[in-house]
Amino acid sequence: MIIRTNFKRRKKFFQIIILVIVSGIIITSKFEKKDLPKKIKLRNNPITLDFQPDAAKIFKLNDLYRPLKYIKRNSYIENKDNTVSDPITGLMWQKDCSNKGLNFKNARNYVNSLNSTNNKGYNNWRLPTIDELMSLLEEEKQTNQLFINPAFDFRYTKYWSSDTLAAKTPFGERINSAWGVDFTFGYVFWAYLKTENYVRAVRSIQ
Repeated sequence: MIIRTNFKRRKKFFQIIILVIVSGIIITSKFEKKDLPKKIKLRNNPITLDFQPDAAKIFKLNDLYRPLKYIKRNSYIENKDNTVSDPITGLMWQKDCSNKGLNFKNARNYVNSLNSTNNKGYNNWRLPTIDELMSLLEEEKQTNQLFINPAFDFRYTKYWSSDTLAAKTPFGERINSAWGVDFTFGYVFWAYLKTENYVRAVRSIQ
């Protein structure tokens, strides 16, 4: 009789422990799921605008050509291979960039060379869209005195995107400019294809 009573007590004791553990797991899982940052899917296909003022609406910019909204994140992930990952957008960036300014044609060639040499072990690097490049903009200047996180190399400040701008000619529309982001002043700009800007390549990791 005593043995049975002890057995029942032990059984009840272990049931309580299991219930507490399971409850804790459920509560923790719910908390972590709720606490996880919301992931953002950005446009990765280049577009061509045929009217420059449309940029504010399409790229979601204010009158100063700055983002209407900024992405809030705790930090980036600085990888050992000199890349920087953003878990919010699922993008991996070059920490550095091209070592000199490039016109738009050579900017594309630069990205092609990264892929042909399997740079950092990857062959799917590309020019970022304005949406992607603009996601690196910070609302306020950082300790590097630029509108970009110090996790990135900040020697150069004006970068090409893959988005372009077309002009109307007697022979139809012709792409003569491309869009970019200036991290000195924190805004989106356009420049003629022969202009030299830098390239910070990107690749999708999700």
